[in-house]
Amino acid sequence: MLLGKIVAPSMEQWGSHKNDLITISNAKSLTIDGGGHIEGKGKTWVDQVM
Repeated sequence: MLLGKIVAPSMEQWGSHKNDLITISNAKSLTIDGGGHIEGKGKTWVDQVM
């Protein structure tokens, strides 16, 4: 359950693994529920890539 906020780090804090904010593998019947928020800072990343 996500109750808080997950925030992507700045480009400087991220390090060398810049492909994924969250990686989930081999999951079965995964449910993410709650009133939380994921702030991936998409514009910051898109501006760096484009």
